[in-house]
Amino acid sequence: MRLYKKHLAASAAALVSFAGIAEAGTTKLRFEIKGVTTYTNFRYSLLHSSSAQNPMSGNTLAHFNGTFDVRYDDVAGTLTFLSFSGDLHSVAGDANMTLTAPNQVLSFNGTNGSTDLVEGTLELLIDDGDGETTSVAFRFDAAVHNPLANQFFHPGDLPEDVPDTVGGEYALGLWGAGPITGGDVFGDHGRIGMDLFATGRLIPLPSPAAMASAGILGLVVSRRRR
Repeated sequence: MRLYKKHLAASAAALVSFAGIAEAGTTKLRFEIKGVTTYTNFRYSLLHSSSAQNPMSGNTLAHFNGTFDVRYDDVAGTLTFLSFSGDLHSVAGDANMTLTAPNQVLSFNGTNGSTDLVEGTLELLIDDGDGETTSVAFRFDAAVHNPLANQFFHPGDLPEDVPDTVGGEYALGLWGAGPITGGDVFGDHGRIGMDLFATGRLIPLPSPAAMASAGILGLVVSRRRR
């Protein structure tokens, strides 16, 4: 009986995990990166040249779109990047951009009205597909550079003029720069800057039927092992 109860508890824990129920205070979000070049007022995503004298602005190197997943912890005040897939488009050609390592964290440090100010470092790897790679450690600070930069928006808090958004969406705006290591897919640059704007929604949970099936399967397996 004790063994059966043990298996029952393990199956219940597996069912909770399968259902995508996060630890207290955490939520998984999937973001769509806005890369359309016709957007204005920082409602787009691009990489640009950067310098020590003027790190936050420079000539555009590439626009990009894509997706990324984060774990949002409203208790700890963090966004943990689980994945990042960016498609870069420039006159020099296309490239892709991914995390150099998962579980990189941006933290909230202060607020701007109803939005959280974000700071931290995000290290991304740019690969042009021809053997040239560039690693950039983008640094973001918790300051109100513009209406969207380095801010995390909860549903209902976005400015009304943000295009292509719907109700219930989160949003993240980032504006920062950092040094590169390795090669330089864009030429001779010691630093690269980033503007990023993305909107996100909760990652859907499995259907109740799938959740029930997983729980029943776990119980059947545990009974047979007895």
